[in-house]
Amino acid sequence: MYTELANGFECCFAPRHVRRRERCAAQGNRGCLPHVRKWAMEPYALPHGAKGIEGDGFAVEFRADKIVFVPKADSKATHYTLHTGANSGVIDLHATGGDGETHRTLFAIRKDDLFGLLQEMAPIVPELLGLLRPLRLGWLKHRNIGIARGIEPVADAEIAAVTRKRKKRLTLDPELYCQNIDCPEFLEDVYDFPDGNFTLLHKGRAIGMGLKKTLRTRGHSLILD
Repeated sequence: MYTELANGFECCFAPRHVRRRERCAAQGNRGCLPHVRKWAMEPYALPHGAKGIEGDGFAVEFRADKIVFVPKADSKATHYTLHTGANSGVIDLHATGGDGETHRTLFAIRKDDLFGLLQEMAPIVPELLGLLRPLRLGWLKHRNIGIARGIEPVADAEIAAVTRKRKKRLTLDPELYCQNIDCPEFLEDVYDFPDGNFTLLHKGRAIGMGLKKTLRTRGHSLILD
């Protein structure tokens, strides 16, 4: 099914202005070369206007040019920071000791090298897509597998429906979470789900995830992840 969806599409990770520049250079027409502008990561807006996420033992803070992962159990514990490189041009992940002075770089890459890295990873894309396969209701029924929506909220609307903002951070509301879980009696009800992920259940235990996608030419399709 994914092979059918992929037909006619070219998998290319190079930015548009780079591909156009290569074509123009091959034609000997340098006048059509566009001005290459610096790019920057767009800030992600959390639901409810929150600036972070709070879990049982950790917190994640989204700041102007970085993301900070902070353990909550010990205020002097090591925390981790991902810099987006808005000014330096370098994306890096580093650990900061409890003293606030000790820094250790765990990973770093220049933004200019990021596209090249993605291009090197292009050959594994077909292999990753090969891990997905069509999901049939008959197969689920034969193996006594049920479905549920809302157990793993992923979309912004789903996250907003089960969280509240407390001290500028998103926190999970157990009551709202339970209210938003939908376990239909019949497998066919999955076609009434909005496009997105749903959970596969067997004997009350989550065993996998399915994806629902509405296609223009073939109606509803289910994919096993």
